[in-house]
Amino acid sequence: MANIKRNIRYYQPNDPYYWEVDNLPLTDLLSNDVVLENRVNELEALLAGFGAPSNKGKVSLNSISDLKAWAEPLSGTSSDFGKIFVRPGKFISRMQLPATRESGWRMMRDESSLFNNEEFLHQGTNMLDTTTLTPFARESRGVARTALVEFYANIDGSDKSIAIDSFNAEDFNEGAAPYERLDLIYIKGTKSLDTDGDSSTAVPTHFQDSLSSASLGVIKGAYFRTDRAGGVRTNGTRFLNPLSRTSGRTTGMSMAELPRNTSLPGFGTVPMPEDLNNFAWHSTNSTTATALAALQVTTQASFSVPVAYVRVPSNYTVGDPISPDRIIDIRPFFRSAELTGSERQAVASSWDPNGDNPFMTRSHFLSFYTPLESRVSSAENNIASNAGSIDVNKSQIFTLNDSVSTLELSVSGTGTQSTHSSLNHEGRIVSLESTAGGGGGGGGGGGGNITPTEHTMFLSEPYTVFSWQLQSSLGSSASPRQWVISGIPASDVPNVVAVQFVVKSDGQSSDTDEVNIVQMSGGVQNMHPVSMWGVAQANGDLRRNAGSFNTFMHDVDIVTTPTGAQCVIHTAVDQGSSDVRHSIYVTGYIVSR
Repeated sequence: MANIKRNIRYYQPNDPYYWEVDNLPLTDLLSNDVVLENRVNELEALLAGFGAPSNKGKVSLNSISDLKAWAEPLSGTSSDFGKIFVRPGKFISRMQLPATRESGWRMMRDESSLFNNEEFLHQGTNMLDTTTLTPFARESRGVARTALVEFYANIDGSDKSIAIDSFNAEDFNEGAAPYERLDLIYIKGTKSLDTDGDSSTAVPTHFQDSLSSASLGVIKGAYFRTDRAGGVRTNGTRFLNPLSRTSGRTTGMSMAELPRNTSLPGFGTVPMPEDLNNFAWHSTNSTTATALAALQVTTQASFSVPVAYVRVPSNYTVGDPISPDRIIDIRPFFRSAELTGSERQAVASSWDPNGDNPFMTRSHFLSFYTPLESRVSSAENNIASNAGSIDVNKSQIFTLNDSVSTLELSVSGTGTQSTHSSLNHEGRIVSLESTAGGGGGGGGGGGGNITPTEHTMFLSEPYTVFSWQLQSSLGSSASPRQWVISGIPASDVPNVVAVQFVVKSDGQSSDTDEVNIVQMSGGVQNMHPVSMWGVAQANGDLRRNAGSFNTFMHDVDIVTTPTGAQCVIHTAVDQGSSDVRHSIYVTGYIVSR
C-alpha cells in the first residue's frame, strides 16, 4: 500500500521562474491526494456494511490477535526458528482448582434450593454468614466452575513459545511414514483470575501460589505404535510429564493405514483438540468435597484451549524455520470445553436420557425410593427361611463325614481286616504305586517319592571361561571380576552342585621374579587362592618353565536372569607380574537330579 510523500518540494530562493518548476510542489500535493483517496476507498470497501444485516462476515478469525499462533518468518531471527509463538489473551475455561478469592462461588451454595443467598421458597432464611465459610459455603470451593484465564506474555513483553520436535519416521507404524506430522498447540488453563494467589481464608491443601500460570503445550501427532517392530515406542504414557501435561503423544499410523480420499492425506494422526489433555477428578463413595478439591490442586487438574495445528514435514529438523502457512488456526471462541471426554461419554451412553428419564443422584435414590426398602425386607425374610435349610444341610454334612471316615478305613486297610470296595480303591492305589516315576525313568503315574542324587558329568571338550588374560583383566579383591559359565547344559544349570575347573598360568617366556596368585570365589566359598605360579629361577628367567595346571572342584553362584539361570564365579589377582597370562577352563560338574 502506497504512502504519502511528507517531504514535498518547496520554492527555493534561487529557483528560476518557470512553469514546470513552479508546478512541482503542486504535483507532489496531487500525488498525496491520490494516495489518500485510494486508501480511503479501500477502507470504505472493507468496512462497508460492517455490523449491518447485509454484512456476510467480513472480519475473519485470522484478523483477531488474541491467542493467535505464529512462526518466525525466514527473514527473522534464526534463534526463534523451530518455535510456535502464541500472542497473549484471555479465555473462559472450566476451572478444576478451587477458588481462593471471592467470585460468587460461596453464594451459589451446595444445594439448588439456595438461590441468591437465601431459600428460594422461604426468602430471608438460610442466609450466608459473611464471617465464616461453613456450614453454608460450598465445600467444593467452586470446582468445575467456569472462570476467566489470562495467558500472559513473557516478562520482557515477548510472546511465549514452544519448540517443535524433529520429524522421526520411527514414530509411525511399520511401513512408510506419512508425508507430514500434525502437532496440536494448546494453552493449559491452570490459574484463573479468582485463583491467582492464596487468600487468608484458603484451606492449606488449596494453596496455589506455587502453581504456574497458563502455559503452552504440544501434542505430537505421532509416537505410539501398534506394530511389534515399535519396541519401546509401543509402551509408555501419553505425557512425558504427568504433572504438567505440556508434552504428549498420539498413535501414529503408517502411510498404508491412512483412509482414502481424505482432506488431510499426508497425516498419520489428527490429535483431538481438547479431550487428550482435559483432566478432572471425580469423587468416589469415600471422597469428600473438600478432599476432592485438594486432589485437583495436587495433580494440577486443568482444561485447555486448542490454538493451532502445525504441519510438520517429513524433512523437518528441530530448529528449522516453520513457514507461517503451515500453521492451521483452530481457535474456538476463546473458551475451553466444559465436560471431559469421559463425562460426555457417560451422558451419551446412558440409558435413554431425557426429561422424563433424568439422572438420579445418590441422595434421591436413598431418600425417596421406598420400594427398595420393601425389597430389602423381602430379602431378609428369604434369608430367615434359608437359615432353616442351612441347619438341615449341616445335619447331612455330619452324616457324610461319618461315611467318609468309614470309607477311609476301607481304603487305607487300617481296620481289623482289609475290605475291598466295589470301586477297587486298593487296586488303583497299588497300580499308582507301581507306576510312580523314579529318578531316571521319565514316566510315572502320579505318586511315589523321588529322591534326587548327585551325578558327576564331564564335558567332551573343555569350556573356556577365559583365555590368556593378564593380571589387569582379572579384577582385585576390592573389585572382583565376574565370569559367566555358559558351557553347562541349561537344564542342569539350576541344580549344579559344583564345577570342575582347570587353571593354567604361563609366563610367555618373559623374565619375572614375582609370584603370581589367582584367587576365586563362588557360592558359599569366599575369595581364596586357587593357583600359585612363578618362583624365580636362574635370575628370574622363567622361560624354562612351560607353565602350570591346577585342577579342582569349586562352588558357583546360581543367578536367575530373564533368559534363564546362569553359573557365575568371580576372580581376583592382587599380586603378580603384568606379563603373566592366566586361563580357566571347565572340564566337568556335579549336578543333583
